Amino acid sequence: MRAVVLKEPRRLVVEDIPLFPMAADEVMVQVEACGICGSDLRYYLGENPWALHTKGAADPNPPNMVLGHEFVGRVVEAGGPAGADLVGKRVAVLPYHTCGRCDNCRRGLYHLCAHTIHTGHGAGWGEQAYFPGAYAEFCPIWADRCAVLPEWVPPHEAALIDGLGVAVHAVRQAGFTPGANNVAVLGCGPVGVAVAAVARAWGARQIFGTDVYDVALRIAGEVAAVQPIDVRAADPVAAVRAGTDGLGVRYAFDTVCTAETQQQALAMLGSRGVLVNLAPHNLEVPLNLLQLGAERSIRGSSNSTLEDFQTAVEMLVAGQFKAAPQITHRVPLEAVPETIEMLLQKETVGAFKAVVEPGRSA
Repeated sequence: MRAVVLKEPRRLVVEDIPLFPMAADEVMVQVEACGICGSDLRYYLGENPWALHTKGAADPNPPNMVLGHEFVGRVVEAGGPAGADLVGKRVAVLPYHTCGRCDNCRRGLYHLCAHTIHTGHGAGWGEQAYFPGAYAEFCPIWADRCAVLPEWVPPHEAALIDGLGVAVHAVRQAGFTPGANNVAVLGCGPVGVAVAAVARAWGARQIFGTDVYDVALRIAGEVAAVQPIDVRAADPVAAVRAGTDGLGVRYAFDTVCTAETQQQALAMLGSRGVLVNLAPHNLEVPLNLLQLGAERSIRGSSNSTLEDFQTAVEMLVAGQFKAAPQITHRVPLEAVPETIEMLLQKETVGAFKAVVEPGRSA
């Protein structure tokens, strides 16, 4: 089958590789659409964002990874009875499985399992020639990680479900309660927009969004009625404080996680405000403990759970998440290497979210 293989940092090759074997608890999915995630860009550049987020470790990546984990497709074969009822159906997937035995798994924190097997990068697979991912014509996935989609849901839109699940998890991590809350989202990329959409669907009254990219701010406004703050032209802290009568926001979500955005987010918080970090890096950031006065707190958010994933599926199907306005590029497998490079300089072409469609003509 044709697949896009990451040989080493900044070297993607489209080539024919063997079809991945299918275990008894798996099904084979013919990939219809796979989103290009911001984490894929980081893998491409040599980082391992899964290990940074989940384990707090800078693990190296193996060669020959087939990237791609935000995927949707039709089940064409089952490895055993567990997935037989899925054959012929279109599914969205949660792209990881865990050991079930470690302390985190036994405490219900399976999304933080250090022994995770993850589709789309090399975590947990051990030694093998190629590591499965969905920048490919076919990809095996665990049957219990599949959610059947209505036939009327466009696959390229459903490819955004995985990122929406990550956003659902982050909003839950904040302790978000429905009602007249106000929110700041720092970084209005695809995950930031998804966070804003979840907060809006769950009753947020005000949502401020910061970015340096006009396309991102426009899409955030269209998808989640975000009040845009272009930090090139305005002080984001002053804008949020002015927009909340000086009180600050109850929740801030930092999807960028630089020293600057951390300081901005903390300064935006009101009393008992919660800052949720979604993109930890190996970065030292100064912290004055007075910034945590008035019972402010900082939390991390990593991955998503089966419950988050199911919520994301339901939100998309119910029309609570506008996927179509976010998708600026739909490309075939052969165009993935150049599309990845394009997304690294997205401002030059007005790109936001790209979706790979293996069946699409070049």
